[in-house]
Amino acid sequence: MTDYNYFIDTLGCPKNIVDSENIIKNIGIPPTDNLKKADFVIINTCAFIDDAISESINTILEYAQENKKLIVTGCLVNRFGREKLKSLLPEVDYFYYIQEQHLIKNLINSMNYSNILEDHYIVPKHYYYLKISEGCSNNCSYCIIPSIRGKQKSRTIESIINELKEKIKNPDIKEIILIAQDTTAYGRDIGTNLKTLIKKINKLEHKKWIRILYTNPEFIDYELIDLIKDSPNILNYFDMPIQHCNNTILKYMNRNYTKENLINLYSYIRQHIPDAILRTTVILGFPGETDKRFEELLEFIQKYPFEKLGSFIYQPQKGTLATNLRATHVKKQKAEERIAILMGTQQEISKNIHKKFTNKTLDAIIEEKNPSSKKYNFIGRTYIDAPEIDGITYIKSDKKLKIGDIIKVTITTNDDYDTYATMTNSLQ
Repeated sequence: MTDYNYFIDTLGCPKNIVDSENIIKNIGIPPTDNLKKADFVIINTCAFIDDAISESINTILEYAQENKKLIVTGCLVNRFGREKLKSLLPEVDYFYYIQEQHLIKNLINSMNYSNILEDHYIVPKHYYYLKISEGCSNNCSYCIIPSIRGKQKSRTIESIINELKEKIKNPDIKEIILIAQDTTAYGRDIGTNLKTLIKKINKLEHKKWIRILYTNPEFIDYELIDLIKDSPNILNYFDMPIQHCNNTILKYMNRNYTKENLINLYSYIRQHIPDAILRTTVILGFPGETDKRFEELLEFIQKYPFEKLGSFIYQPQKGTLATNLRATHVKKQKAEERIAILMGTQQEISKNIHKKFTNKTLDAIIEEKNPSSKKYNFIGRTYIDAPEIDGITYIKSDKKLKIGDIIKVTITTNDDYDTYATMTNSLQ
C-alpha cells in the first residue's frame, strides 16, 4: 500500500480553519509542511467578496505549477458549482463541496497510518476555534454567505459543551474562541440561544480564556452584556460589526437595528464594563452612501470610538439583494478616498483609546520569541487583542518563556495598534 502525503492551505476566516482541521482529523494523518514532499494539495477556499475569489483562483493557479494533484474545496466550490469550476479551472483534479469534505479522506489513501491522529491544529496549539453553528439566516443584502453555506444550522448545546470539556482538559490550549457566521444568532433554529449556552459554559470549572467573535448588534441586549460581564472566564471583548450607522444605509443593508440602538448598546457596555474592548467592522461605498452619510459615519466613530475597527469597500455580489437597490452607486475611487479618511481617523483613535491601559497589569499569552528586538524579546497578547485580526503586545522579560505561557505584564506604552509591556511576575 502506497502512503500519500498531502499539503493543505486554508484561505479566509477562522470558520474555514475549523473546516480544514476537521478535514485533517477525518483523514487521520497530519499533513506535511513540506510542499515538495506532497502528492496532493488541498486548497480550502474563500469566496465572500471579489478580492477573496481572486485570491482563491490565484492560489489555485500557483499550486498548479507544482505538478501535484489538486483538491479544491470550500466556499468557491459552493458558490460557483463543481461543473462550472471544472471548465474554468481544468488544472484542478477534484472539487468538493463543503458538505462533502468528509469524503476527501477517500483520496488520501494512507491506511498504514490511519487513525493515528488524535488532534492536529492549523493554528498554534495554545488557542482553539470552536464553531457553534454553520450557515446564516440573517440575509444581509450585501452578503453571499447564506447562498454558499445555507441557512443557520446550530449545534446542540450538549455537543458544544462536550467539545469544550475535551479542550479544557488539554493543558496546551489557553484560549478557546467561539465562532459562527453570527454567534449571537446561535440556537434560534433549535429553540435555544447564546445566553443559555453561556450559562452552561459558566458551570464548567477551568481557567481558560473564552472569547466570542462575530456577534450581531441586532441580537445583543443588556442581559447578554451583563451575562458576559459576570462570566468568570469569558473575556470582556465585544466583536460587534456595525457595518454603518446611517439608518437609511442600515435599512438598505437589511441590518435590523438603528443608529439609536447602536448608541444605546455602546453606552451600556461603556458604562457597565469600563475595561471592555469593542471591535467593529464597517462597509464603505455601499449604494446610497452620500458624502453626508459618510460624514455621519465618520462623526459616529469619533464620538463613539472603538478600540479596534476594520473596514472594507463594498463589492457587489451577484445573487445578493444589494445589487438590485435603486440607490446611487459609489465609484470605487470615491470609496477608496473614504476608507483612507476613516482609517486615518481610526489610527489616532486607537492610539489614544489604548492609553487607558498604560500602567495596568494584565494577563498575557506568549505567542512567540521576538526575533527583531533584544529589549522586547517576546511577543504576546492580552485580552485586548484577538489572534490574527488585532494587534500584539511586545513584552520585555528576563526569564525564558515558552509559547502558550500565561504571565502577568504591566503595560508601559502603546503605538497606533500595538502595546508594549514588562513582565511583572512568575508564570501562572
